[in-house]
Amino acid sequence: VTTGLSQMLAKAMNMLPEEIDTGKPPNVYGVDSLVAVGVRNWVVTNCGVEVSVFEVLSDKTVAGLGAEVAMRGGFGLDRN
Repeated sequence: VTTGLSQMLAKAMNMLPEEIDTGKPPNVYGVDSLVAVGVRNWVVTNCGVEVSVFEVLSDKTVAGLGAEVAMRGGFGLDRN
């Protein structure tokens, strides 16, 4: 999830994916409300998880947001 978020953010901000430090929040890269809506839509479409624009614009790191999405979506859990 974090890799996908990094790639999506990089594309939206006209950056290379390796330029995105997942230990920093998206707002460090100039993410505004319009880009945050795009991130939110990407998460809903690709992960089936609802996140708010406010969560994207918060001080939560890219990795933290990815972990939150993964947790809410149940990704990586053994569902036997």
